[in-house]
Amino acid sequence: MRAGRTAEADAIAAHIRTAITRNSSRWLRKVDTRKSAKEAWAKVREVSKGKGNWTDDQVDGLTAQTFNDHYAAISTDTDYCAPTRS
Repeated sequence: MRAGRTAEADAIAAHIRTAITRNSSRWLRKVDTRKSAKEAWAKVREVSKGKGNWTDDQVDGLTAQTFNDHYAAISTDTDYCAPTRS
């Protein structure tokens, strides 16, 4: 966006939106809302919130501080030299 390439970004977003809509409608096409509204709403919730296979459990050793330390370490330039003042 900063490079002024909003037209390209819009085109990509439209392409992705079309692909997601096509896939979701194909997946929901098999659900008969007249026979099973409960199943239909379950599918809608699955699309909007995901399948729910993940849990809120924490992974041992991964904390916000661990991530901060990692990204600080990889984003530090060890060969940096401060500019001289003229």
